[in-house]
Amino acid sequence: RLCASDKSRLPAHVQRCFEDLEATTATPNPPLTLNLCVSYGGQGEILQAARRLVTEAREGRWNERDVDQDLTEAEFESRLSYPVSVDLVIRTSGELRLSNFLLWQTAYAELIFLNKLWPEISREDWDLCLEDYASRKRRFGK
Repeated sequence: RLCASDKSRLPAHVQRCFEDLEATTATPNPPLTLNLCVSYGGQGEILQAARRLVTEAREGRWNERDVDQDLTEAEFESRLSYPVSVDLVIRTSGELRLSNFLLWQTAYAELIFLNKLWPEISREDWDLCLEDYASRKRRFGK
C-alpha cells in the first residue's frame, strides 16, 4: 500500500509503478501489509483529508450542519491516505520524535525509541521491542 499525502508530486511513471505493485500484490485478508510512505507528511495528509471534505461539501455530499453533527473520527479517518490506527511505532536513529510521521494514526500508539539505524536492528532487538510492547497496558486515552 502506498501512503502519500500528495501523489501528484510523484512522476506519472512512478505513480503507475506503485499502482501496478498494489494490483499485483493485492490479496483478500493478507497476513501482512507493507506500507510505503513516499512523498508523505502527516500534516499534509491531514490537510488533504480536510480538503477532501471541503470538495465533498462543494459537490453537495456534505453540508455545514452534517459536518458539525455527523462527522465522526471514523468518517474523517476514512479520507486519510492511510486510514488505519497504528499500534506500535519503533523509531530508530536515536531521535525522540515522530518527525511528521502518521500523526493522526499514531494518536494512541505505543512508542519505542532505539539508538540504532534501521539496517542495524537485529532479531534480538526486534524481539525485545515486541516483548516491551506486549508488557504494556494499553489505555487508548483513558
